[in-house]
Amino acid sequence: MRILVTGGAGLVGSHCAEYFARLNPRNKVIVLDSLMRSRLFGYPKASVEYNWRFLSQFKNIERIKGDVRNAKDVSRAIGRGVDVVIHTAGQPGVPSSVRIPKEDFSINAFGTLNVLEESRKRSINTIFIYCSTNKVYGENIDN
Repeated sequence: MRILVTGGAGLVGSHCAEYFARLNPRNKVIVLDSLMRSRLFGYPKASVEYNWRFLSQFKNIERIKGDVRNAKDVSRAIGRGVDVVIHTAGQPGVPSSVRIPKEDFSINAFGTLNVLEESRKRSINTIFIYCSTNKVYGENIDN
């Protein structure tokens, strides 16, 4: 199975990539990530790149540095087609969405549209899984 994980160097994406790589060594997992969290959130570059480096140990994971807003990057990641897209790329930070609303919208809306459109061009049978973030639930969902 060919699986594309967008935002694959992030917390959720990297765990998805690792899971499917370990699940079946014949799975081909393609990880697409821009590694821009250090710029957006001020995280240390080493912290942002930790998952990216960790995934390099898997022979069945291909890492592609690219941006979901760039159709050519997405097209390169999808290649001849994928069976599944796990879309975890996005800008989840509420403070950042207020500080840089146009970039936030561009990443989340246009980025998602690019991934959907490039997937559709290759195969109408691609399974598309959209992952939200914990931000939609608020701080404490148990209260």
